[in-house]
Order: sequence, then C-alpha cells, then structure tokens
Amino acid sequence: MSFLTLDRFQAAAAQFIEAETLVLPEWKAACKCPSPGEQEKCWDCPYYKRLGQLTQQKLHPSPEEVFAKILPLTFKEPYSEIPKKLCQEMYQSGYSIDDIQQLVVIPLRRKLRDWLRECGLQERSLHYPEHLKRMCLEMYADRCTVRQIENETGVPADTITDWAYEAKISRKRQYPAETKQQCLELYKMGHSSEDIHAMTGIHTITIGSWLAKAGIGREQKRYSEDEKLCCLTLYQEGKLSPEIEAVTGIKQATIRYWIRRERWCRERDPDVEGDEGAKNKPGKVVRPAVPRKPLNYWKDFENLEREILALNQDRGQVGIMPTARELKEFGRGDLQKAISKHHHGFQTVAEKIGLAYRQKRSRYWYDFETVKCELFAFIKEHGIPGVMPTKTELESVQKGALCRAIDLHGGFPVVAKKLKLKLSYGRKHRGYWKNPDNLRAEITNVAEQLGNPGVLPTHEELTQIGRTDLNSAISDNGGWSSVARKLGFSYSRQYNNPNDYFREKE
Repeated sequence: MSFLTLDRFQAAAAQFIEAETLVLPEWKAACKCPSPGEQEKCWDCPYYKRLGQLTQQKLHPSPEEVFAKILPLTFKEPYSEIPKKLCQEMYQSGYSIDDIQQLVVIPLRRKLRDWLRECGLQERSLHYPEHLKRMCLEMYADRCTVRQIENETGVPADTITDWAYEAKISRKRQYPAETKQQCLELYKMGHSSEDIHAMTGIHTITIGSWLAKAGIGREQKRYSEDEKLCCLTLYQEGKLSPEIEAVTGIKQATIRYWIRRERWCRERDPDVEGDEGAKNKPGKVVRPAVPRKPLNYWKDFENLEREILALNQDRGQVGIMPTARELKEFGRGDLQKAISKHHHGFQTVAEKIGLAYRQKRSRYWYDFETVKCELFAFIKEHGIPGVMPTKTELESVQKGALCRAIDLHGGFPVVAKKLKLKLSYGRKHRGYWKNPDNLRAEITNVAEQLGNPGVLPTHEELTQIGRTDLNSAISDNGGWSSVARKLGFSYSRQYNNPNDYFREKE
C-alpha cells in the first residue's frame, strides 16, 4: 500500500472520529454503551445505527448520496416481546415514532402506536411548552397536514393528533342545512349524484350519505332478458367485463353477478365429446369439466409456465401476467391456486416468466430507491426535467400509488428536497393566503398566465395547471363568487363553491 493511500485512510479515520465525538453528546442511547461499535452485538443495536446516521449527517450534507445506507433491524410477524420492549425503550429515551420506524422495521404504524400507548404515549405530550402546542393546533386548524406540522415543529404526528382530539378540532367540512335540503330536492327532481356534484361541487359520497339518512332512493334499474343475454354472449366470445361495460353501458358488477348466477364460462368446441348438454341448449354454456392433473403436476414450474402462456394466447394478452380476478373469470381457479400455493405468488411467477404484472410486490414502495426510479421515469415521460410533479399530475395518469408512496417517505416537499427537484410553486408561510393583497397578486399572475386578465380562474383551470394551493385559498376565503366580488375580478358562472349554486338560484 502506498504512503499516499495510507495517509488518505488516516485522514478519513481522523475526520470520522472527530465527527463522532461531536455527535456523541446529542446521541440518545438507553444501552449506556461505554464504547459503541467495539463489540459484535453493536451491529444489531438500533442505537448504534442511529449514531452512524448522525455521524454521516455530520460528515456530509447529503449522506445518502455518498455513504452506504444503514439498514434497520427487521423482525418477522408474529412479533415477540423483544421488538415490543425495544420500541418502548427507544420511545422512552426520546425517539419519535418516525425515528423508531427508520431504525426498526415495524410496517404497521398502528401496531407500533399500540405498543407505545402501553408505556405512556399520550403522557409525553405534557413535555412540550404551551406555546408550541398552541402553534400546532393553529396549523392543524388551518388545514395543514400532521406531516407538514411535524416537519416544521418537530412534534410527532401522533402527539399532534392527540392534541387536536382533546381540543375537539375537526376539519370535516360542515354544510348548512339549507344546502343539504337543496341537494335532496335536486335528487327528487331526477338529477343523479354526479349531476348534483357537477352543479354544486359537493362530493357524491357526501350526497349519497345524505340520501341514505333521509331514506331517499330510486328503484334499481331492471334489464331485459335480451340485454342480459347480449352481455353473456359477449362474455362467451372472450370479452372481459370492463369491455362489455364499454359496449353495453351495463356496470361490471351486474355483468359479473349474471355470470356467477348462471354459471357461464367460455364456450368450448361443440364437437368435443361430452358437450351434448351444450348442443341441446344453444343459449346456455355449461362449464366444461377441467381434466384432473397428475399428482404434483402444479409443482413443476414448466407446467405452470406452459399453462399461463397458453391462457394468454386464448385471451389475447400476450406478455401480461393475468390477475387472480381474471383467472377466476376464466374458470382457472386451479391455476390461481397453483401460483399462490406452490410458486410464491403472482409477482414472483411474472418475474420468472418475464411477464408484465400490474400489481406491485408487498412492501414494494418502502424502498426509497424504488420511489426514486418510478418518479424519474414519470418525469422523463410526462413531466419537466428537474421539477417535482404535483399530486394532480400524477393522478391524471393513474399514478395514485406513487402519490401514496411519496407521502410514505415524508411528502412531496421532503422527497423533492432529497432528490434535489424544484417544487412547481414555493410553499407559503403561515397566514399568507389570509392577506387579500397576496391573494389578489397570485390570482392576477395566474389569470395573465391563462390569457384572461381580470378574470378569476375556475376550479378546473387551477387544477389543470397544478395550482391546488390557490384552489384551497379561494375556498377558504369564501369561494369564487365572494373572492371575485371582494377583489374586483370577473368570473364565469361555474359553481366552484357549493353555496354559489344556491345563492344564484335565490
């Protein structure tokens, strides 16, 4: 080894020792280890792992880019008392729930919270000063998420939720009785829940709950025997229930109910021996008898692969792994059972054969590298290089799972910071939107951007350009008609605010 290399090793070791010495005073460890890292058991100690994370942060501002990832401890279900006591000990030492989940893999936050409540989870809220508690409650009342509050104040999300529950602060939207009654009247006049949602902006689920409580409903639609036979014939020809719904307009649930009730399946060749019953009943297809496979047939992966590829040829979807529901619709429960029982599930089989599979493996999104790859793939295909996409942009191309994965790793601002991506718009300080001058300036900029100076943008226009923050600000300041009147904007008569529709009717 050359002297130059040796000098570099010694310099790196000295730098590491200096960084570790600086973080030792702020390191919290219940193990009271006098010499961390010098014993073999330290490698499986979550406190030593935390010391390593703190040292990495001291050595480099973005440690995940230059250092190896420190893997957390992993325990398998059913959990023993060891991980439970370890998590309780860490919490009592001052670690937050998020810190514990980074160092010990407990996927279910509810399970971890139940363990911590046994050792006084709620009591720790008493250790925070009153002004900090009041600040958190104000931000919660301003509709900030608990994750955002936790990132800004450092108070754990569960503690914030407990405070909000004790203070009886609810962010559930309340509608006046007049609004509710007007919606019920519109439904009685013949409008559907979707029509009322388009007119008022009230969610269809809310309208449905009002109708159920009022005992108002319409009779279930009755279909003729010809419509029913048409759907079953299309199914017999090889079409799936979503395709039949697109052709006939009849809902998939109704089509599947008819298929189960009539015990229909794909038609076989009528010349095959044993189909005399099918010949005698031209309108009815009897479920064919699946020949029994030899003993241990499904344990052989080659047999399974051959059956799946043949089925793909029959259904016209070569290169795509069928789902459990599709196998059930095709009457191939034997194939579904073999995949789950003998070959470790659909995802594993799809990877071995080289087929695309629409569903993700369990815990697929827990790996941040996976989220990073999926996010950059979306940006390359649909987004702007270097800019973090918004939730609306992801959901517009059916990427809701990626949105939830981003929330799992701290939310859009945190993930954007980790990946050095710019947000499409900057976060505003608390109380920014309550200032009418700020609101007027933001609306003016957006109106000019849309080519409609002096006109208040609609809800749909703001959603399309990703300005959900401005959407929420207008709603919180009284709605579109109120903001237009107060700030001097004209606006099109689209009822962005639920009360605008009824106010116009009056």
